[in-house]
Amino acid sequence: MSQKLRDTKISVATTDGAATETVCTSDAIPDGSTVLLDLTLIGRNTVTGDSGACRGTAVAKRAAGGQVTVFVPPVLALTFAAGSEPALATCAMVLDVSGNALRLRATGVALHTIEWLGVMGLAIN
Repeated sequence: MSQKLRDTKISVATTDGAATETVCTSDAIPDGSTVLLDLTLIGRNTVTGDSGACRGTAVAKRAAGGQVTVFVPPVLALTFAAGSEPALATCAMVLDVSGNALRLRATGVALHTIEWLGVMGLAIN
């Protein structure tokens, strides 16, 4: 059995006007492998400074020549600091599959510009 560790991270922003889903990071999963994911998402409103973060773990597999399957609920809600704009409570981190890649996406809020940092750590076996 082989084990590889890697981190993927990227910063993106959702913009004013609509609740936008933005891909923060994605990683292709090799054939015949099982993956433990450590997920982190940090969001900061660029105007007010209201900030929040969430973390989660997931397990995924890809059978030889098959599609990727994720074994946990894919949506995690962010926890913003007390006193933050109530609308920010609707922000979320979503883990989904596109082809043979896992994607970590951020969902923003209408009329708020939010800067996101998404980190997806992978342990692949």
